[in-house]
Amino acid sequence: MFHELLVALSGTPGAIFKVNQDNNEIEVTKNLPFVHPSETELLNKICKLGGYYRMFENFIEKFSVDLVPVNMILKTEIVEQNQDLQGQYLHAFCAGLSLVLQPYLLTLIHIEDQIMRDPHTPLSRLHQELEEVHGCQILELLQKTSYCGVPPIKAATEKILHTCHGVLYKQLSAWMLHGLLVDNYHEFFIVDKKKMKLREERKFNEEMLLTESAPSTNESSRITIVPSMLPSYIPTRVAEKVLFIGQSVQMLKDTENLKANNYNSKTSSILQGRETEFLQTLYQLQNQSHLSIPALEVEIDKIKACVAEQLWRLVVEEADLMKHLRLLKEMYLLGRGELYLTFVDHVFYLMKGPSSSTVAYDINAAFKQCLAKILAYSEEHESLFSMTLDASVQGHENEPGFTKTTWDYLRLSYNPPWPLHLLFTQSVMEKYGALFTFLLRVRRTQIELQNVWCLQMTSRRKLSKKKSASVLWALRSRMAFFVDNFQYYLQVDVLESQFSLLLEKIKKLRDFESIHKSHDSFLITMLQQSFISMKPVLSILQHVLEICMKFCELVSFNRDSDDDLETAQQYTQDFDRQTSVLFKILSSVRSHQTSPHLAQLLLRIDFNKYFTRKSESF
Repeated sequence: MFHELLVALSGTPGAIFKVNQDNNEIEVTKNLPFVHPSETELLNKICKLGGYYRMFENFIEKFSVDLVPVNMILKTEIVEQNQDLQGQYLHAFCAGLSLVLQPYLLTLIHIEDQIMRDPHTPLSRLHQELEEVHGCQILELLQKTSYCGVPPIKAATEKILHTCHGVLYKQLSAWMLHGLLVDNYHEFFIVDKKKMKLREERKFNEEMLLTESAPSTNESSRITIVPSMLPSYIPTRVAEKVLFIGQSVQMLKDTENLKANNYNSKTSSILQGRETEFLQTLYQLQNQSHLSIPALEVEIDKIKACVAEQLWRLVVEEADLMKHLRLLKEMYLLGRGELYLTFVDHVFYLMKGPSSSTVAYDINAAFKQCLAKILAYSEEHESLFSMTLDASVQGHENEPGFTKTTWDYLRLSYNPPWPLHLLFTQSVMEKYGALFTFLLRVRRTQIELQNVWCLQMTSRRKLSKKKSASVLWALRSRMAFFVDNFQYYLQVDVLESQFSLLLEKIKKLRDFESIHKSHDSFLITMLQQSFISMKPVLSILQHVLEICMKFCELVSFNRDSDDDLETAQQYTQDFDRQTSVLFKILSSVRSHQTSPHLAQLLLRIDFNKYFTRKSESF
C-alpha cells in the first residue's frame, strides 16, 4: 500500500486512494477490509498533501502551455472563445511554481528509498518525514517516541529528551526571571510577533491562542503563545502563567525608565531579591532525570505570586487604583448625577441635528464646561475623560426597530495613566462603555419625563381643557413610576452595592491577578444585573424607554387634536404591553434561579401587584 500512497502523494489517485468530488481532496476509499479506521484517519491526513500537489499540477498544466501567437489571437478571436488567461508573466509564474515543488518530489523519492530498504516502516514514520518539526515541536516528537516498549530505545530517547529540556529550562529562566526572550531561531512556544517571519506570522494568525490573564499593552500584547509550538504534555494553563510572569517582569523592569519622574518606586528588586533562589530551584528541576510538570508548576506559581504582589504594589499603591475606580464610577456609571443633568441640558439642541465632526467638537467642549462648572477640581477629569461621537461602534443599543439619534453615537473616552492600562484594557473599557450608554439612556428618559411633569404643572389649566389631558397625565405618571424605580434599582441596588463589594475585595487582596479577576467579575455582574447581557430583556427595556421618549416629544408639541389622542392611546397600549412582557420574563427568570437583585426590582415596580394583574390580561 505504500507504493499507492506515494503515487497519491504525487497527485495521482488510484483504486485505494480516490478524489473526493465534494472538496477535491485525495482520500482513502471507504470500507477497505485491510485498512484499520485509525490508519484511515492518518492516511487521509497525509493525503491532504497529495490533494494540494494535484491542485498545483493542474494549474501548471493548464496555464503553462505554449503561448498562442498574436496573429492567431486576432484571427480566431481565441480570447473570446477560451476564457483561460495566457501571457508571458503567467507562463513564468508556472515555471517558478514548478521549481518550488521540486523539493517535495525529492522528499517523496527519499521516502520511497527508505521504504524499499525497510518494508516494515510504519505510517507514523512517513507522517514525520512529511511534517516540518522545529523548536519545541522536537520535544513533542521525542516525548511520543519515548513511549516505547523497547527498553534501549526508550532509554536513549529519554536521555536525548533530558538534554533538550535543558534548553527549555534556560528559556524559561530567562523569560520568567528577567523578561528576556532568548529565542533567535523562533523555537520557544512564546514568541514576539514583531520579530516573526512572514510565514510564521501567517501560521500564528491561524492558530493564535488568546490569554486573558496576561497583561495587555501595546508592547506586551505582541508577545503571545503559539499553540503549535507548545508540547502537549505542558498544560495550557502553565504556558499562560509563564506568559503572564514574563510580561509582568518586562513591565516592572520598564517602570523606572518609563515613569521615573512620576513615580517614586519603592521596589529595589522585581522578584524581591529571590532571583537566585528561583534560579537554583529551576536548575535542580533541570537536573532531574524526568521533567515533572507538577513540580515545575509549583515553582512557576511561586514566581507568579511574587510578581503579582509587585504588580499589586505598582497599580494599587503607586498608581492609586482606588481613586481611578471612583473616577470611573463617577463618569461611566453616572455617579455624579448632577454632572449629567447639566450636560444633557447643555447639549439638548446639539443632539437634534445629525452627527458630524463639528458637532462632536461642540459636544466635547460642552462636556468640559460642565466638568468645570460642577466639579471643584475638574483638571484631572478633563485630562482623563472626553466625549466623542463614534458611528462605527456597534454597541448593545443596535437592536432592530430603533430610530438612531445622535445620542446613540455618544461615547465617553478614558485615557488611563500608566500603568493602569494593565487593568483597564480595551475589552474592559468596552464593557464600561456599554454600561455608560445604557445608564445615560435611562437617565435621559427620566429627565425628559420630569420636564414633561414641569410642563404639565405650569400649563395645567390650559392642558386640562384638552381631550387627551387625562390620558397624558395618567400615562406620564405610570412611565415616571417605572423609570424612577428602575433608575433607583440600577444606581442603588446594583451599582452602589456591587461597587462597594469591589472596593472591599481590593482592600483585602495583595496580588494583581486577583484584583484583575475581581474587577472582571464586577463588570460581568454589572452587565448581568443591569440586563445588558440579557438580550430579550434589554430589547424590551429599550422599547419601553423609546416609547417614553416619543411620549415626551408628543407632549412637548403642546397640541390638541384627535390624532394626538389616538397617538397617546397607542403609546399607552404599547407601554402596558411591553412592561407586562418584561414583568413576565423577569418573574420567570427569578423563579428558575436565586436572584436577589431581581426580587428587589420586582418588589419596587410591583409592590401593589399592579403589574401582576396587568400581565394576566395580556
